[in-house]
Amino acid sequence: MLIACVNAGNYLKRGREYVEKLHRGVRRNLNGCEFVCFTDDPEPYADGIHKRPLPHDGLNGWFNKIALFKAGVFQGGERVLFLDLDTIIVGPLAKIAAYDGEFAMLGPFFDSVSDAFAGNQSAVMMWRGGFGSEIWDAFQAQGLPNISGGDQAFINSLDLKPEVLQELFPGSIMSFKREEGRAPITESIVCFHGLPRPHQCGGWVKHYWS
Repeated sequence: MLIACVNAGNYLKRGREYVEKLHRGVRRNLNGCEFVCFTDDPEPYADGIHKRPLPHDGLNGWFNKIALFKAGVFQGGERVLFLDLDTIIVGPLAKIAAYDGEFAMLGPFFDSVSDAFAGNQSAVMMWRGGFGSEIWDAFQAQGLPNISGGDQAFINSLDLKPEVLQELFPGSIMSFKREEGRAPITESIVCFHGLPRPHQCGGWVKHYWS
């Protein structure tokens, strides 16, 4: 299992901090995985974080996630769990990491959002290495469009019909906003997807994130 994240352009001006805290959360909750950060940050990261260059030059922010689907970025058959940096790992990941399907994304946390951000969410994704080259090829063929809604809007436009992580692993993934900041109960993954960010929170969030 390979855990992947992206830090492009020094996320929130504290990208290394976010990467290292995500890594610590993963390390506490999953054995036998490799943690990889795709980044343009030249600074050294903590032991156990394998830095790789961004797979394609010149992409803005979240569109760097689409480049992870380029052919050759991951080995064929390699299992990939992608996590956004504003994600906190609060419990065991072994059950989620055992997913062996082709492609899964988060389903929507809210029923009513702007059209640009409707549909499946890319803050947590899982796939098999070798899958997804058509995502990158389509993005490149359309001229690397900087569309509203970002990478997930583009992925959703392709109608790939991914499996939904909340359906595969009920009670394992929560939205901080949807749950109005309540502490996790059975959940292993907490997604922030916008404000507030983990570093802006106290209480149980600070405990897990720090």
